[in-house]
Amino acid sequence: MWKEIIKNEIWEYENFLDDAIIDEIKNDMANAGKTELQPGEGILPNFRKSGVNATTYNYTVHRTDMHKNQKYIDLYMNKVNELLEPITNKKCQQLI
Repeated sequence: MWKEIIKNEIWEYENFLDDAIIDEIKNDMANAGKTELQPGEGILPNFRKSGVNATTYNYTVHRTDMHKNQKYIDLYMNKVNELLEPITNKKCQQLI
């Protein structure tokens, strides 16, 4: 169900992804491993690329590139098209 958050600008769709998909994503992230960075710890150059900077906060860096995973790209794009194509009469195209 669509809900307008900011008039004519931002809408929310409740339960965009079902719980089984969310669990699968969480499982994939957990299995990919992670690195815990403590406050003041030197940030490795490859983490800096993702916007992680030295701060007073702890960071958990997940070792997965979910945004490059074709399985999740397809799943997301199919869901977006399922919702928007009836409204726009066009399919969204993948840029990756």
